[in-house]
Amino acid sequence: MNEFLKKHQIPYRKGLLPTRIILTVTKFQVISEQGLTRSLKPVKPYNFPPTPWLLKVNSGSIKVGNHQILPIVVDGGFSSREIPGQSIPIFIPLLSPDEEFEDSNEYEYDLFLDRLAEFEPDGFFGLTFDPKKQTEDQLKAALGFGPSIISLRVPPLIKSSPKEWIPTILEVRKAIPPDIAIYIPRSGYKGLNTLLIAMGIDIIDNTEAFLLALEGFTFKDGFAHTVNEDIKTLMKNNISSISQDFEGIKLSLKQNTIWQRLYREMHVSPTVASFVKYLQKEPIDFSKWGFNRSNKVMFIGDESLRHPEVIAFQNRLRDRYEIPQGKTALVLLPCSAKKPYQHSRSHRLFEKAINRGFEGAGRLVEIWSLTSPMGVVPRELETIYPARTYDIPVSGDWSFEEISSTKQILIDMIRNLPNGFPIIAHVSSGYSPIIEEIKKEREIIISWVDERPTSGAALKKLEETLREYRPTERARFTNKAMTQQWIDTVISQTKWQHGRDFEILTDGWIFKGRPPRPIAIQREKKHYATWDIEKGIVRLFPQAILESNLQTKSWVKFDGTALSGSSLFIPGILEASVDVAPGDEVIIFDSNNEPIAVGEATVSGITMNQARSGVGVKIRKKIEVHRNES
Repeated sequence: MNEFLKKHQIPYRKGLLPTRIILTVTKFQVISEQGLTRSLKPVKPYNFPPTPWLLKVNSGSIKVGNHQILPIVVDGGFSSREIPGQSIPIFIPLLSPDEEFEDSNEYEYDLFLDRLAEFEPDGFFGLTFDPKKQTEDQLKAALGFGPSIISLRVPPLIKSSPKEWIPTILEVRKAIPPDIAIYIPRSGYKGLNTLLIAMGIDIIDNTEAFLLALEGFTFKDGFAHTVNEDIKTLMKNNISSISQDFEGIKLSLKQNTIWQRLYREMHVSPTVASFVKYLQKEPIDFSKWGFNRSNKVMFIGDESLRHPEVIAFQNRLRDRYEIPQGKTALVLLPCSAKKPYQHSRSHRLFEKAINRGFEGAGRLVEIWSLTSPMGVVPRELETIYPARTYDIPVSGDWSFEEISSTKQILIDMIRNLPNGFPIIAHVSSGYSPIIEEIKKEREIIISWVDERPTSGAALKKLEETLREYRPTERARFTNKAMTQQWIDTVISQTKWQHGRDFEILTDGWIFKGRPPRPIAIQREKKHYATWDIEKGIVRLFPQAILESNLQTKSWVKFDGTALSGSSLFIPGILEASVDVAPGDEVIIFDSNNEPIAVGEATVSGITMNQARSGVGVKIRKKIEVHRNES
């Protein structure tokens, strides 16, 4: 085995997985990504559908569409075997299932890899791997053949401990490049299929539906339980249920509601709930979750506090948000049912009181809304996904978990404020446990923590409280209040994309257009940026990039100096920032570190660094003129 590795291993590019040996490439490419889930599309001439796949057992054979999945045991006579056309071979080592022969299994896997090296497989094929019985070096070598599929030999979920199963799958998933599909045989269990797809498993099958029928189990009413029916009827019902379940999963992926579906499943099945709870304890890289989505996010229970899109939002909030320049006080407000909050009746009343309290200079007041499960939403980020599209049941009372989560994100954000910066709480009584906790960390000025913060008495108290903290000198603004508020919001949303250190010129901005249509921002009669107010997305134009300080967290380095076409493909990317999320605006630099284009990331920076094919960035504007040397 060592000789095999020594013979075939070659240095990997910077940014790629250090576990990878590049011999050949997979026949899949990543076409979309959101978190752990992704969609893989076969390259031409392979005419398979994009993942995820549900493989269907039919008369003893397993198929995807019209193509048969063909398990082939690699033994001594393997090289002379012919593989039927229109099939997808999955090469399997000759292994003993007995735990007493674990050392033998490792040896047999070495022989399996050596025989594959002699056979030199190519095209569209898969390999099996057992994370419990094979070694990391063996996985490196297996990946070196460029399989399109890795079939994991793991125990069925319903007969496994989530404490062992979840970390095992997540660990091996990290080690497998994102353009290689992961297949877990013997799935086909309602609820757990949603879990597998949410974890980034690309291929499942309906084998378990047959096996459960033999044990008298049915999924007919959505639950797995025994019934007194003949096996043929049970098989028919189970297969139909799994097929319908999978169609629902695909729809959830299309609508970006796969985690909502998973949380629904955990309230139906204690088995699914156990796996989800263990999954939420595992460390996950949240930089793969993007913010350019439009679906409505429905939060029901406390599990939503660990929803990946919530955590991704909070992580970026901590890392990239800072209050706009010139703000002199902070007001904490309750959220509203209507999103974004600034369009609600209650927040319009709050804004009027704030403006009166600051004698028309309300734009000097920073506004943060407290809400579960998001925690804190600054006014400038209310239209960022998922803050603009979530919904949650309101009871007026906060659970211990909600209080703890909101308190922590609020404390983390307050620590970035200057000492002595006034913080004024104007919320309903349900928020009082959070305010009491914050008072242990930082002085809080109480305007209102009682019923109906929108009452006349409450609004008058907010106005009176703010008068004590308004600037002693009358504020004079370079821009009109609305214009400056728009500038503050655009800068905050630009930093959301590029990082807290990113700076662009804002003097002389002119806004053209009116919502809900995107707003054109001009400077010195040049198109500087396009701002989609409804979605909280700012797209910079070349002049803005050239006049920026280029201190962005959202960058891609191109392996060359001149781009062609409208897409930057992953093979042409030297390296990408690991902070890039799908949908982020990215600045493309050439090999001389000059900005040459701006575009939208198709996948995360992590995936760009690990994959070997597919589109990394959709180029929106090329930058023809480089920065002046000075």
